[in-house]
Amino acid sequence: MSRNAEEGTKEYFDFMDKGINLVFLKEPYINTELFQEQVTGYGNIKTDDKDLEPLFKGIKKTLENLAKKQIVIAFEQSEKEVKDLSTRTSEALQVLKADGKKLGHNKKTLVTKKSIETKEKIKKISKKYFGMLNDKECIETLGITRNTFYKYVREIEGEEIL
Repeated sequence: MSRNAEEGTKEYFDFMDKGINLVFLKEPYINTELFQEQVTGYGNIKTDDKDLEPLFKGIKKTLENLAKKQIVIAFEQSEKEVKDLSTRTSEALQVLKADGKKLGHNKKTLVTKKSIETKEKIKKISKKYFGMLNDKECIETLGITRNTFYKYVREIEGEEIL
C-alpha cells in the first residue's frame, strides 16, 4: 500500500474515514473491519451505572490506541522489509562487480532474419546508400521505429568498416 510507514498509516486512516474497507491478504490483523470491531466493541456496552461509564470510555480509548499502534508497526515492518531488500540487492551487485562480473544488459546485437532483411531494405531505399528516401520516409516505409532504424544504420556502418 505504501513504501513508508508514515504515509501508509495516514492513507490507511484516510481510507477508513471515507468508509473504504481495506483488506490485507498477508496482514489480516490490520484489516479496517477488524480495527472497527476493536474500537467499537466496548462502545456498545450499556450500563445503568454512570460510575462505570468513564471506565468503558478509557478501555475503548486504550483499545483504539493499541489498534493504531498495531497498524503503525505493520507499516513500519513493511517499510523495513523494502529497505532491507534494497540493501541486500545493492550489496549483492557490489560483490558481483568486485568479482569482475559484468552487470546489466548484454550489448551484443541479436541477429535475426528480420533484422538482416530490414538492413538490406535500408541499403536499397535510403539516400545514405543507394536509395532515394530520407530517414523519415525510410522509417515510415519500413514500418519500424526511429530507434530501430538508427540502430540498424549504425550496424550497417559498422559492417562496412569491417
